[in-house]
Amino acid sequence: MFFNKKIKDNRDVYRVFFKYLLWTVLFLCLILMIMWQNIHVADLEYKVRKLEKEMLTVSQENKKLQTEFSFLSSPERIGNISKKMGLVPVREEDIIWIASNEK
Repeated sequence: MFFNKKIKDNRDVYRVFFKYLLWTVLFLCLILMIMWQNIHVADLEYKVRKLEKEMLTVSQENKKLQTEFSFLSSPERIGNISKKMGLVPVREEDIIWIASNEK
């Protein structure tokens, strides 16, 4: 009789132990998931900031290139360069029009 009671007590102890072990493992899994999620969010925020910086740099470079294009393609500048090269403006009577067969 004493032996059966001892076995029953051991079963109860094991049951309680495994119950707490299961809850502990679940709690640790939850903590690890939360930590992983926070690390992942921080990594994504870093990548977003890096891309925003890159976008700003590219935008500034684009504005710079547009300004340079406007300056280089200005008619006044092209006219000055052509005069320095000895080119003269085309007269209307020097233009030869060619008819095309496209419809």
